[in-house]
Amino acid sequence: MRLLLAVIMVPSLLLLVLNANQHRIDVMHAVHDQALYSAELAAISANAAIPIAARSPPILMVGLARPDIADRTIRHMVASIVLAIFVLGAAIFTVGWLADLRVLRPMQALTLAATRLSGGNLDARADLSRIPMKEMRVLAEAFNTMAQSLQHLALRDGLTGIANRRQFDLALDSEVQRANRMGKTLSLLMIDADHFKSFNDHYGHVAGDACLRRIAEALHALGKRPADLVARYGGEEFVILLPDTDQAAAFAIALGLLNAVRALALPHAAADRGIVTISIGMVTLVAPVVIVTHTLIELADQALYAAKVAGRDRIVVSDGQALSAE
Repeated sequence: MRLLLAVIMVPSLLLLVLNANQHRIDVMHAVHDQALYSAELAAISANAAIPIAARSPPILMVGLARPDIADRTIRHMVASIVLAIFVLGAAIFTVGWLADLRVLRPMQALTLAATRLSGGNLDARADLSRIPMKEMRVLAEAFNTMAQSLQHLALRDGLTGIANRRQFDLALDSEVQRANRMGKTLSLLMIDADHFKSFNDHYGHVAGDACLRRIAEALHALGKRPADLVARYGGEEFVILLPDTDQAAAFAIALGLLNAVRALALPHAAADRGIVTISIGMVTLVAPVVIVTHTLIELADQALYAAKVAGRDRIVVSDGQALSAE
């Protein structure tokens, strides 16, 4: 008579066959890190104990008298183990998928926005559509608010509060491309405070800063259209970008600026009029002439220089015509 023993070990399944005739346990199959074991039987009987070698690993032995029942039991055990492994794998996959959707992807979106922002792209924002998790969305919204504040600071002149050179350069490139693409007119005014070094020397730098702020306010008050940009170009120089503005309209705006600064009546002992005045260089380019950014600035700068040479407190158009606002 043969008695089949199923032995369950962790982490392996060990199958032993009890050979009643040979009074011996034979190993049929085993998968284990250690060597296979067998042990002699002391006695074969219904109540006999089966001594196992002292060095064998801890095992649980279940004796079955019928091989067909034993086979079904083993298959059931194996199926249960496979099912447990499948369920565990599915759980791990689900947890990983949720972590990727709710944590990893939002973090990637924030990292991408932060990388773009640190690289100088001031328009970089976190894509809120990629961040479904409420807590992460709050973090992304805070990042976008911070980025917007940083953009505002980076594009504003600290002294006057108007646009700075960086914002002007960005706007000029954009408007030049648009004018060339759509066949539009583009005008540029370059403005300089007359005898400003003498003003600083006489009244001091604190008064000089206050003077620049007053000029900036007067210029900004006349740049009312949404597309118009008033910016501090550097030092005592300002620029006004006028998209879709022909020469006549640009000159009318320049004349208004000239008179607005005069109306401030800021005292200037070294000036001919005894007050602060400005000089303006103006250029207007119309498609189909291809407008080049640096050419536009050079023409306006040349016109400004001509206005100063002609006596200051006046407007000079880039074609060389000097126009005074007497």
